[in-house]
Amino acid sequence: MSVALFAPGWVLECNDSSAFLANQNTFWDSISSHLSKHKVCRLPVSTNFCVGYGTKEFVNGAGKCVPTERDGQICKDHWYDLNRHGLQPSWTNSSGVGDSRTTMRLNHDDGWNGGGCLELISDDSASWSLFKTDIDLSYSPLTVEITLKIGTPLPEQEITCDLRLHLRRNLCRNVVRLICGKPKETITWQEVDISRVLPYETVSANADGSDSGWRTLRFIISNILTGGRVLEEISLHVGKFQKPVSWATTRVLLGGFHMNSIRTSDDNQSSVEE
Repeated sequence: MSVALFAPGWVLECNDSSAFLANQNTFWDSISSHLSKHKVCRLPVSTNFCVGYGTKEFVNGAGKCVPTERDGQICKDHWYDLNRHGLQPSWTNSSGVGDSRTTMRLNHDDGWNGGGCLELISDDSASWSLFKTDIDLSYSPLTVEITLKIGTPLPEQEITCDLRLHLRRNLCRNVVRLICGKPKETITWQEVDISRVLPYETVSANADGSDSGWRTLRFIISNILTGGRVLEEISLHVGKFQKPVSWATTRVLLGGFHMNSIRTSDDNQSSVEE
């Protein structure tokens, strides 16, 4: 037996409208354990985490107010365009798994492109499951791009941040870690453990000539690591090199994610022969 919830408008209509987003998250979070997860089953996986509305419109980290017309009236403090709704995480806030309380929420005060970004908050080391997937990876290399901003009162070198790809091959499982928290570190391929892959290119993302704090990291992942495997989950982990006397609250903002396979000349030749 299944149950459908049709137009649960009472979350807005019967509560304080100014707290709608918080009430909406609380409601869906309370029943999330009873809901099945919709898996992402093919590449590319791409999103800017926009939900189709916002208080500002962000372009490359710079936000501006965009008045929109709604019911014949001009709305100056919000814009709405559901055609721009992007892929959202498969899990709700309750799915953050860490050593202490974690939070996953939308942030409309900052963003990379669109109406805002995804904000991850923790008082200690934590992992957030982002996407539930069931993608049969080809034998071509993968390209992964993530745009993020790490905000913490502590010096950034104290923080480790890595994106994790959870893979399965038959009964064996392994994790590929894409290191995001130390972008200035360089290392050759021969020195890299197969569980750690550093970005081949780091791009500082500036808006209007001033540093907005956003960075776009691009990775190329060898098919030696992914070929013939199934991608089951994409998560993000935050930790630290050495435990400070007092672990300050860490905020990680995600403004974009993109993953796709790289077509090679061998792939193109094979498709022609077929």
